[in-house]
Amino acid sequence: MRMPLLAVIGITFACHSLIYQTLLQFMPLAAQSLGGFSPGEAALIAGVFCVINFFGNLAAGQFLQRGWSPATIVSIVFSTTLLLLGAVSLVDLPPMILAVCFILIGLVSGGTPPVFFYLASRSTSDPHDLPMFVAWVFQIQGLGMLVGPSLVSHVVDVTQSWAIGLLCLVPACAAILLLSRHLVVPQSR
Repeated sequence: MRMPLLAVIGITFACHSLIYQTLLQFMPLAAQSLGGFSPGEAALIAGVFCVINFFGNLAAGQFLQRGWSPATIVSIVFSTTLLLLGAVSLVDLPPMILAVCFILIGLVSGGTPPVFFYLASRSTSDPHDLPMFVAWVFQIQGLGMLVGPSLVSHVVDVTQSWAIGLLCLVPACAAILLLSRHLVVPQSR
């Protein structure tokens, strides 16, 4: 509780999970509705979204290793995600461009979990504290997985619009961008 960085990591990770889990769970339906894809094509887009997310994880690790600040990585990831969500929700995109936008969200959103784990691991000099720190971050992060899909499914049910439902993810992007400046590597103890 005396470590606000862990709370910021957890809240930021919760917002990331809200976005990622919502897209992952509803991408086949959103792709069918917004792009007119068949169920098989929409499932393929969701599968590529998941696979390419791994490459975002690798890229984030490389950026951290090259000295990029966690705040910079997270800001770039969620500025890009915000733009892509805006395009998907607000612009009537041709189906293939829509699919590429969804897949690119999968790629760039992979750039934040490694940053969160890196920061959590740097929050202590005692290896015995690390499991507790990671568990604390995961407890907070889990809220995003619960809230995002529930909120978006309710909005889509009420509005009958996936575009409006996906716009519900924009405040989570904005929250991440506001919190990202607090994602700094702690000074050595």
